Amino acid sequence: MATSPVSPTTINRLKVKAQKAAANSEGEDEIQVEQRIYLSWIQRQLENEAACLQLPFTIIVLLSFSMLALLHLKQDVVFSVEQAIERDIMENANFAFEVNFGNKALVDVHSFADFWSWVRLGFIPLIIQPTWVTSERYVEDQLNFFGSNVGPNEQWTFGAYGSSSRAIPVTGDYLHYNRIIGGLRFQQQVTTMSDDLCKFPSSNAESREVWRQWYGKPCTPAWEELPFKPDSLDAEVFSHPERIEWMLTAFMSQEEMIAKAVDMETGCALVGSNGTEATHNGANATETCLCSWCSTQDPPTPWLREDTQRVEIAMATYNAEYGLITMTSVNLFFSRGSEIQKRVEMMSSWMDPFSFPLSELIPMLFFDIVWVSMLLYVAVTEVKEIVHVIRVGEGPH
Repeated sequence: MATSPVSPTTINRLKVKAQKAAANSEGEDEIQVEQRIYLSWIQRQLENEAACLQLPFTIIVLLSFSMLALLHLKQDVVFSVEQAIERDIMENANFAFEVNFGNKALVDVHSFADFWSWVRLGFIPLIIQPTWVTSERYVEDQLNFFGSNVGPNEQWTFGAYGSSSRAIPVTGDYLHYNRIIGGLRFQQQVTTMSDDLCKFPSSNAESREVWRQWYGKPCTPAWEELPFKPDSLDAEVFSHPERIEWMLTAFMSQEEMIAKAVDMETGCALVGSNGTEATHNGANATETCLCSWCSTQDPPTPWLREDTQRVEIAMATYNAEYGLITMTSVNLFFSRGSEIQKRVEMMSSWMDPFSFPLSELIPMLFFDIVWVSMLLYVAVTEVKEIVHVIRVGEGPH
């Protein structure tokens, strides 16, 4: 007897029922996971996988930026130049001499007199050296060993340098490999002077007048005083400069610079004197006084006074060996607690970063291109993601 065939739909229904019955019979106590929890777990796994796949990209971005920073800034070269200048000023600009030995340096400047001693005897002779410097006791040893009392050459002309080379040292040479640009600039910050700024113990007018007469001079509180030792942020910025004086290497010799420092210390009080009594005349002072600001003061006034808050001596140097220009500033902060704090600050910049040889330029440009390409890729990817989120309506409401 022939049987009627079973339809495919019926077979599928029977299979589904059988699978459900088998599942119910095999594990009635099995924990069921909601679909939203399962989908959330899947989403986290996908995000972790995407983050892991982005790790090589992140490493390339970091490495390319690190390499381009190293190749562009060349901090090792900058440090070698700046450290040499700083150590030279801090350790070799000496004063308080005993024969050839200077007992004090910049850190030992604790008064106005110390400052000018350091400028005249230490700083200017150290920075401005018009002649070739020989070692100690050279003349004595030359006389003892060779019987010659002829002094050493003040300048040298080296044939190996070529016919275009000038006599060494060239005007403005500093530490052999640096050239001073322009010269030395002296400037200072000045505070306000007034009797009313003094803090006396009484508010009574008569009593305050007694105190004023006893004190005998105005007070000059600093409008910017450092509570701690100065750092780079304090020394890099110089606001409201006054009493600016220049010592230009192209127009002044070392002796003239030292003479100008003398005028600045005394305020040109000896201008016109004949060794007996100092006289001062406004017209005459303008012609002979080397201190520009001092020549405008009547009566004579020292360049450095009690209303001085900060002094900066600055110079710019160019190192042609590296193509590096460096701004060096010696800063002295005069606190009203009578302490003078010092800091030598330097800022350097490459004159032309593309003047280096190809062996240095090619790696630098390569990492520049890689880093810029990575940044563009990130920017384009983020824009695409923002557009996608807006389109599907999942952006912020």
